[in-house]
Amino acid sequence: DTDADSDADTDAHTGLGPWSNGDPSRPPPVTGAPPDWFSGCAPNGMLPAPIVDDPDNEVVVDAFSDTWDVHHMDVDTAGWYHLYNDPPANDGPSQWNESIFIRIQNGTYPQSSAVLTNCGDDWVTVDGDNVQPVPVLQYLGTFWFDAGRNTIVVAHFCPVVNAGQCGALENRNDPGSRCAGPDNNRLRMVSNGLCIAEPAP
Repeated sequence: DTDADSDADTDAHTGLGPWSNGDPSRPPPVTGAPPDWFSGCAPNGMLPAPIVDDPDNEVVVDAFSDTWDVHHMDVDTAGWYHLYNDPPANDGPSQWNESIFIRIQNGTYPQSSAVLTNCGDDWVTVDGDNVQPVPVLQYLGTFWFDAGRNTIVVAHFCPVVNAGQCGALENRNDPGSRCAGPDNNRLRMVSNGLCIAEPAP
């Protein structure tokens, strides 16, 4: 046994015990995306966390011109949370790459803190309405939220593909709906539909 903990193996366990929320340096031990949901925030024990500075109640981004947007959310208690929203995709199989990624920025993590990643440092939520049934709430990532004000960056995935990255996540079923165009794969995120859930210990 050559490590510093008290057990008899040689792994890197530190004896911290079961995970509990509240330590920004200790993300939850999630290894895969939690499921999407087919009912709303309240029935699933989630907390509403709406965008607070969007009077139009929707964030719209597309593949070419308006590729990202920045807003703010308020959270009562600091911690790690799964983030959910109504599926941002809204055009069914007529547009196949209405995919999105989110960054949550705050004083603790100025550059965001996605726990699960599938494209560099980000979690891409792939177009969720190409097949039925469409979930009521779609998983957008797991992040650290400071108590109070947090910045949410909403970004379209296609510019990443068009820059030569993460092409495996592009849906290529419809040549006209590829990230290169001509469809703009516009998506809309409902600002007051965001909700958060604590990861299971």
